[in-house]
Amino acid sequence: MLKPIACITMLALCGVLLHRCEPKIQSSEPGANNAQGTAGGRKELTELEAVERAEEFIAANGYTDLPPMEDKAKLFYESLEGGAGPDEVLSYRRNQLERLAYGVRRGCKGQPGWTIVFRFSKSGSAYSRAIPDFDRYTQEYGRWVTMDPHGDNIRVEHEDIPLKEADKRLGR
Repeated sequence: MLKPIACITMLALCGVLLHRCEPKIQSSEPGANNAQGTAGGRKELTELEAVERAEEFIAANGYTDLPPMEDKAKLFYESLEGGAGPDEVLSYRRNQLERLAYGVRRGCKGQPGWTIVFRFSKSGSAYSRAIPDFDRYTQEYGRWVTMDPHGDNIRVEHEDIPLKEADKRLGR
């Protein structure tokens, strides 16, 4: 019989391994996250639209200093957060990222889409207390939001990303 801590460890490991294979979260309505539809197909987001979509997403999901969405049932969970309740998740995320994107890269994990890079907030989030030498770390690393070319399948990746991975720095 496995001890509870061994079960938790195994579940966390499974979550990390399945992260690469799990389907991305889909919008409940086709095209709901698009900038606009086109006759005969769906319009791909422009760079600006992708950046704005990512900024709205991180704010709504509680990563910034702004209030998160009211309906906690709609929160996006990172693969490693699955067992925590919404209040615990929001408390940990609060003020983790700056409101405005740092950079952008065309493509998403070798696929068509967008990768939007955010810098960590320096305003004392729980995340900042968990990383030794956080000030130095934030000069080199951030978090990334990925999405398909239409703005669907959006997610915050749980791995940190080197800021230099952004093809274009936004300077905002």
